[in-house]
Amino acid sequence: MLLNRKAFALLASGLLVLSAAACSSKSSGGKSGGTTQPASSSGSSTTGTPIKIGMIAPVNAPITSDNHWVAAVRAAMATVNSQGGVKGRPLQLDFCNEANDANKGAACARDIAASDDVATIGVVSPFAGTAVTQVLSAAGMANIGYLTLQPQEYAATNNFPSNSGGVFFQSASVVGALKSDSSLKKVAIVANEGPQSQPIVNAITKATGNAGGTVATTVLLPLTTIADYTPYAQKIIKSGAQLTALALAGSTAAGIMKAVHQLGGNTVFASSASIIPVIAAKQLGSLANGMYLGSPTPWINDATTYPGVKDFAASMKSAQDHGDSDADLTKSDPFAALDWLNVLQLRDVLTNIVDSGQQITRASILAAFSSAKNLKTYNLVKSPWSPSVKQTALPKFQNASITEVYLLKLQDGKASLASNDPIEMSQYLK
Repeated sequence: MLLNRKAFALLASGLLVLSAAACSSKSSGGKSGGTTQPASSSGSSTTGTPIKIGMIAPVNAPITSDNHWVAAVRAAMATVNSQGGVKGRPLQLDFCNEANDANKGAACARDIAASDDVATIGVVSPFAGTAVTQVLSAAGMANIGYLTLQPQEYAATNNFPSNSGGVFFQSASVVGALKSDSSLKKVAIVANEGPQSQPIVNAITKATGNAGGTVATTVLLPLTTIADYTPYAQKIIKSGAQLTALALAGSTAAGIMKAVHQLGGNTVFASSASIIPVIAAKQLGSLANGMYLGSPTPWINDATTYPGVKDFAASMKSAQDHGDSDADLTKSDPFAALDWLNVLQLRDVLTNIVDSGQQITRASILAAFSSAKNLKTYNLVKSPWSPSVKQTALPKFQNASITEVYLLKLQDGKASLASNDPIEMSQYLK
């Protein structure tokens, strides 16, 4: 992904593609964590009528592309299907490319609402999130693992975000940095212009103060191609900021980091884990050493503490071996791992619906997630997910039932846990 899923520095326009795909791979659950293994082949052991699940996200778009998130959903559905699906019925993905375009995002939502899809999973539509929410809400569709950003998305009763949403990850990286290094006090916030970035800027500002820091400056970049990052880097350096929060698309964040370094600036960087690991490994190398990242999950270097990431990696490798080039882990991020986990959790809820004697419909899925508690983590994250629990510490974010964020740190282009335990962000965003 070139843009923070879960922290968007939002841009651009592109193509609309509507397609469907069914996949296969292998999983089973335990009481609290659960276990899972990848499929040994791309064939499915299911024979029943497919259960169609919609997904809206940008792929192959000019600036931000979530190909690896979609690949993670396919890999997880392969895992589910190779183990028998939902009582013999395979999961089938109905994907729509919103291409970072508000009109196309809304059109994707209308297409899915008019289809026989029974729910959506992993939806992310930076420019059209509110419209997508309105359309799918009117259709009575549960949005599983929906990436929330705007207040209307958090408030929608049909949205079930399995993490705290975009505004939490950037702010968590700043909190983690400030708490980990007492020499860091002054923070520069760098984001794109426009209302899409404002919730993130507000969250970083509030979290900075609550973590004992101060905002030295806020630098806003235009939503256009930037030929010279020097003026923006100069503002950061002039502010005296020791920590710089980058709420930007990956390529733009890389441009800022390089410019600050070239000008002799000495600042630690912080951002979301959805954009920086790949950028750091491929473009920045040692320039990103010591960078802090807010993440919904640990990453593949942390399988000893969270063994579920090993299962995720194996599932993705199986998908890649069977021809899905977007499942390449070197192009992936922790948000893909979360999408993968959400598919397994969806499978568990659908199985419970059938076991209770009900039919799998939009209404039964919405009702099931509205009452679901303690869904298995498959050892990928620490805390179970309770979609029905509405947290009250942060009134504007009531659907964010999980307000924990993992703190990762970069070294030589690799991200690993800075702390085994996630940061509880509700206390910093009050």
